[in-house]
Amino acid sequence: MAMQLNGIVRRETEAFHATRVVVDLKDESLLDKELADLHVHTVEREESEPLGLALRELDGLEAAMENLPNRTELIGLAKKAGEGTYSSHEELTHLDLLLFYIRRKYSGTHSGWHPTVAKERFYENPEGSPYSGGNTGHPRPLKTGESFALPARVDADRPPVRVGVIDTPLFAHEELAGRYLAAHDGLLPRASDWVSFGGHCLLVCSLAAEQAPSAEIVIRPVLDPDTLTTTSWTLAKEMVQAQTDELDILVMALGGPTADGEEPLVLARACERTPGVVKVAAIGNHGRPDDWWSGAFMAEEIGRSPLDPTVPMWPAASPTVIGVGALNEEGGRAFFSPSQEEAPWTDCWAPGTNRRGLFLPGDVEMVRMNYDSGTVERTGEITDFGQGYAEWDGTSFATAHVGGAIAAIAQDRGVSAKEAARIHLARG
Repeated sequence: MAMQLNGIVRRETEAFHATRVVVDLKDESLLDKELADLHVHTVEREESEPLGLALRELDGLEAAMENLPNRTELIGLAKKAGEGTYSSHEELTHLDLLLFYIRRKYSGTHSGWHPTVAKERFYENPEGSPYSGGNTGHPRPLKTGESFALPARVDADRPPVRVGVIDTPLFAHEELAGRYLAAHDGLLPRASDWVSFGGHCLLVCSLAAEQAPSAEIVIRPVLDPDTLTTTSWTLAKEMVQAQTDELDILVMALGGPTADGEEPLVLARACERTPGVVKVAAIGNHGRPDDWWSGAFMAEEIGRSPLDPTVPMWPAASPTVIGVGALNEEGGRAFFSPSQEEAPWTDCWAPGTNRRGLFLPGDVEMVRMNYDSGTVERTGEITDFGQGYAEWDGTSFATAHVGGAIAAIAQDRGVSAKEAARIHLARG
């Protein structure tokens, strides 16, 4: 059955807020009428003009759905309509029932049309999410003799390519100084109780900067540094802001699935309204090893997502986004990355195992995801990362590599990011 914790409903194939909806601005009056008839009230509202959407927090939803006329019949129809979408043991939530009620009411009398209203979904980083792949292993300090150093910046006779990184806040590692822009809330303060997820953005940025040392990296924090989670609304608002801020490329090492496999409303709208920005995203870490023994080790020692590798991850599966899969050090598919056959929306591949980069310095506690509840668990395992260097595995780091590679082409050749992306993808 669907599990609800802290207002978040979690299923095998989706996570969303139990009492929030997103509605097209032009359809708000229709939604207001339906909610008023059901005695459901909007207690909070936030509008985004760039997205053309409003986010609403609803009150009274449970009582309204429990007292809905013909409730039993409606539940039966909703379950029948959802066959093949939800598992047989998953119960409908009150929000599922509300959306089905509104859509059915209008589509039945308007040739399939209904107001544009949808869930506010929960999105998570592939290294932290129980849906998009779980932890593919903790970050690891570099071994004796191993090192990482960023290439020197090169003064160019053209403005730097601007690469937005939508991720956690960034720890201001001294070796990344002068290569990024971040507001105060975009920086992770030094702490004595850091957890491993907090170094994710730093490693992503260092890998992008390794490929494109002259690029200007712009930090867009959306993921909680302790849990690697965010909402579709928060993510979409940052995506459309990229157009306003004239970013050339967006690197998004995060994602989430939908139960019906369709692109979620909020992300579809954000992608639609950022045509001038090249968007690069991770396809997820919910792949499977090719052999049984590796699969058994993965499940026991590393953790494995319950998500089938054929399930699309958004925004990577969007037709306007470059979806990136991970390669191992031999140039084959990394075991955690869905294959091309499983994820045909994958546009390109890049190294994603043992990726060395900048990380949190000093002692860091390792954390892992509880796959059943979607919550973060502290392991009590403390690792010393010295001056702040690590290696990690995941499609996140392959995505950072591709975003940086596209930026390097644009910078070196003096072409647009879109043309640079075309050149990169043509290389195969």
